[in-house]
Amino acid sequence: MRRACIFLAVFTGLVAAPAMAQRIPEVESAIKRRYPGAETEILGRKTINDVRVFDVKVTTRDGESRAQITEGGDFVLYGQPKKLDQLNPMAAQTLQGLFGSVPSNIDMYRTTQYAVDIEAQGGKQFRIHFDAVGRVRNVDNGNEIDRDSLSSLKRANDAGAREAEKFAIGWLPNTTSGGVYHSENAQGFYVVACKYENGTTVLFECNHRGVVYGYRQELEKGNIPAPVQQALEPFVAKARVKQVYRMEFEYFEFQQPLGKREPYTVRVRPNGDILSIAPVVAETAAEKQ
Repeated sequence: MRRACIFLAVFTGLVAAPAMAQRIPEVESAIKRRYPGAETEILGRKTINDVRVFDVKVTTRDGESRAQITEGGDFVLYGQPKKLDQLNPMAAQTLQGLFGSVPSNIDMYRTTQYAVDIEAQGGKQFRIHFDAVGRVRNVDNGNEIDRDSLSSLKRANDAGAREAEKFAIGWLPNTTSGGVYHSENAQGFYVVACKYENGTTVLFECNHRGVVYGYRQELEKGNIPAPVQQALEPFVAKARVKQVYRMEFEYFEFQQPLGKREPYTVRVRPNGDILSIAPVVAETAAEKQ
């Protein structure tokens, strides 16, 4: 859980007209599972890496947010509007220290990745990270994989660890705890090894307040989404797939005016780390290319 390669999706360049009337079953089912009771509207669609991706507006009592869903029903990214008092204190502290205040128009996003561990000829180990449409986002070497394993983390048994464990098990019904460990991403965060009856393990990273940093879930090889499976084929021609994971990472996003200049888009991880700060105008120009 050490490395978090975040894919920051954007919501421009969509073809709105055809998608407004089209809700294919996989997309409809994904929306209902993720946003029960929310008002949703498909604004448009675009093709990324030969995969149709639908842009969805989500309206809850806390405001509006966005999601991107593949035609297979997998989330490239999904958001949830956040009220000011719902922001993680560590992220709020970063914003207050950097900008002097915390804005109220904050969105929380989670982005999806798949990690595939392969053994190449000669026994060398690699972990390849893909996004939900099959684009390669990063490659870890064997030593990085070792540092990301539970064996590299220290066991935790303090009061915060017990609260984090309770939250993780509640988040993942039908699991039991296989132990709690101190996270190396941020002080006060823990990695809870949650286990299903079939032996599948989810490494769930959160703090004692229930703030989620991300999670990594073991996945059966036969359940790899088609875009990822197709992207993986060139890598496994002479290599063996050892393990597959589905991962989600969380971050907060908002627009912040800096003096009299144009506003900037700021993205912050739950532990207070800054992911990016970029001018809104510059982002818009880049997205049109």
